[in-house]
Amino acid sequence: SFDEAKSEVKDILSQYEKEILKDSISKKERAYLFFDEIQKLEG
Repeated sequence: SFDEAKSEVKDILSQYEKEILKDSISKKERAYLFFDEIQKLEG
């Protein structure tokens, strides 16, 4: 939804590391990230 709070990519990746990977992305040989429904730009 357009009314949802805005998030920084670094915050999204940090949460992904903690909740999904349970490790740092930099320690993984490969990590695939798919950003879906990115629709709203500032400005």
